[in-house]
Amino acid sequence: MKILITGNIFHNYEYSFKRAFEGLGHDVALSFFNFEGPFYFGFQTIKWLKFGLLPHKLGIKYFLNKAIDKHNKEIKNLIQNNDYDLLLVIKGLSIDPEIVSNFKGKKALWIFDSITRFPELHDQIDNYTRVFSFEPSDVPYCKNELGKSITFLPLAVDPEYYHPVKSPKKYELSFVGGRKPNREPFIKEICGDYNFALIGDFYKSKDKRIKSRVIAKNADHKFINELYNSTNVNLNIHKPQSKEAVNIRFFEILASGGGVQFVEPQKAFLDEFKDGEDLVYYHSKEELEKKLALYLNDEEKCREIAHNGYLKTINGHTWKHRAEKLLEAIK
Repeated sequence: MKILITGNIFHNYEYSFKRAFEGLGHDVALSFFNFEGPFYFGFQTIKWLKFGLLPHKLGIKYFLNKAIDKHNKEIKNLIQNNDYDLLLVIKGLSIDPEIVSNFKGKKALWIFDSITRFPELHDQIDNYTRVFSFEPSDVPYCKNELGKSITFLPLAVDPEYYHPVKSPKKYELSFVGGRKPNREPFIKEICGDYNFALIGDFYKSKDKRIKSRVIAKNADHKFINELYNSTNVNLNIHKPQSKEAVNIRFFEILASGGGVQFVEPQKAFLDEFKDGEDLVYYHSKEELEKKLALYLNDEEKCREIAHNGYLKTINGHTWKHRAEKLLEAIK
């Protein structure tokens, strides 16, 4: 099967998608662009100005619209010059709906977010052979509110990026992610009590203790994997829009296999990943602190839990596993 995968870049995983489908024997082409960020100062400052500041802060969309038009022309040219059997669109906010409608093969949309946040996608569902969402609650929402059918397909991990490495423990606790309103107050309460490493834009925090824990503003997969392996407890805090779904960090931490994941219980995988066996769930700051005190004093138990979570993840939750599910669903 010849497959074209297009969409907005997602955590630099576009080549992971390619490898996943190629590993199943398919011929894959990519056409990705970063219209939505994140954009980092330095080599991406121009993109931040054109696609971040100007359109979203100042309402000037000239450069963004011009880039989207150019990208859509590239997709059209690829489709015209190649006989693709499947068009896989990631998120789908930038692709011209006419391209999807006119495509003769199978068409799949995979939304790495909740469709409730993007009303502009609601009318496009029928353009696709099948629509997938990482958020389980999107399935009943689309059925009951839109009269449309979509399929739950969660995120995954690339074991080439996240895997166990031998590393001495440098930190008791780590967190990787953006400085969101639900995260900073939570981290503020506990960061002073532990050898805590942060990766993200927490350098913007007004709290000196939080700022002092930042070891990198942003980092590649290799750096993050090494951090997870050199930390006893890797903390995961979901964004509010993840009602039942798990984020990409959920699988990345598990696949690293080096430190136990502490995470809020999310309905999507509550039955599969067991508390105290594959990871550790917490429901509140108070419960988190109690469990930290317990597990940080039992490194053997932490290693055992991390290993169990690792095995369960690589045996069922890689991008190759998701590719198999997707292809089966669109037959």
